[in-house]
Amino acid sequence: MLSIVLALVGCGPDPTVISGEVDGYPLGEPLTAYWGGPFVIFVDEGLDCYDMSFVRRTYDAAASPTDFDFVGLQFGFDETETIEGNFSVAGDAAVAAKAMAVQGGAFVENHGRDGNLQIKTMESGGVMEGSFDISFGDDVGSYKADYFSAEYCNNLVRN
Repeated sequence: MLSIVLALVGCGPDPTVISGEVDGYPLGEPLTAYWGGPFVIFVDEGLDCYDMSFVRRTYDAAASPTDFDFVGLQFGFDETETIEGNFSVAGDAAVAAKAMAVQGGAFVENHGRDGNLQIKTMESGGVMEGSFDISFGDDVGSYKADYFSAEYCNNLVRN
């Protein structure tokens, strides 16, 4: 019986590992990875879907979007929903990438300047899988994941 349980545990998706750092903030193995509405987001803190109501297409640079510290990477689509495909984040692309950090109430946001997000598969109300490689500028840094897995969250809505 134990061997069956161990085999089942090993059959889950590979862990999401994000290499690199932006503004000195690494993400490593994010504790939260969600997609829904026009967003895909990775956060270094363990949050549930309900906690994701802070996610926005645009943020007020003078105010922290949360009352807790976190480091995150957010992709936002111009459309109302995410879709499968390969997307550039450069310039006025239909997908924007943001590296965000809240530390002691101070909010830092960096915009992706170059790179791609690839959404390989997505199950309606289920799991999304893909990869990305995003540069935030030579002096700022980059994030890359050869593979990611994100769960659906119905609390991520266009706003």
